[in-house]
Amino acid sequence: MKKIYLLIISFILFLLSNPIFAQSLGEWKISRLWTEPACYTKLPDKDTTITVKVEFQCVGPKVSKCQDLTLKSYWDSSIEHVKKEINLTQAVIDTCGPSATTCTVLIDGEKMDVKILPMNRILISKTGFISPRLTGDIKLTLEAYTGKTLTDKKIIIIKPCEQTGQAKPDLVVERVELPEIFTVGPDKMADIKGILVVKNAGSAPSSKCYVDIVFEGTKTHRKENARYPVPNLNPGATYSITIFIKLLEGNYKACAFLDPTNVVAESNETNNKTCRSFSVRGK
Repeated sequence: MKKIYLLIISFILFLLSNPIFAQSLGEWKISRLWTEPACYTKLPDKDTTITVKVEFQCVGPKVSKCQDLTLKSYWDSSIEHVKKEINLTQAVIDTCGPSATTCTVLIDGEKMDVKILPMNRILISKTGFISPRLTGDIKLTLEAYTGKTLTDKKIIIIKPCEQTGQAKPDLVVERVELPEIFTVGPDKMADIKGILVVKNAGSAPSSKCYVDIVFEGTKTHRKENARYPVPNLNPGATYSITIFIKLLEGNYKACAFLDPTNVVAESNETNNKTCRSFSVRGK
């Protein structure tokens, strides 16, 4: 009887250790959903374009791995209601192979660019067309599925640009590269290093300004601030900033505030903030 119990236990341990049977605890989340430019412009006699960008992240325990990422998008406007769906993980593997870091896949015959980023993140970019017949707001709904389970959903409203005839800049945070976990050193503090990429997604050059980064402890609510200069940026240009600060052990939220003193008159003043969470752990 004892041998039978040992065999049963050994078999259960085998199942749990086999990746085929192992359960993934990670879930796909939508970190950011935005468009470039932030509003759409119509021409009287031909289509114009707008680019939708989305950043996803697999969130869960450190050793977890997310199942396939499936996207469902719903584009609702005055002239059309379009639903698109794609198993993004499988599409990248089928098109560019399992080790690809960049890939262009097809969703309903239309091209979509995909970048595999560090820290279990994926960035997609897709350009669509704006018809001269379009009026009013556009509602874009995006759903992220981990396997077959809906694990996140975001909605944005794309408004028509003000027809003032005046081109304006639009500063946005294009990308944040910040590890989820840091480890303290001999001085009981961790070196927090990251990259922040600022982009002028507008139609006119931007003047010099600053970006403030606030590091706040989620339990202590203690704040540490850092300010970095941003140079003049032409439309479409980007600028990379190296972030560095030393912090004690704990959980933190880092928020970047672009042009906090409103030096730059932008076409959209509501998209100048983005946040990331991370942890500082002891050895």
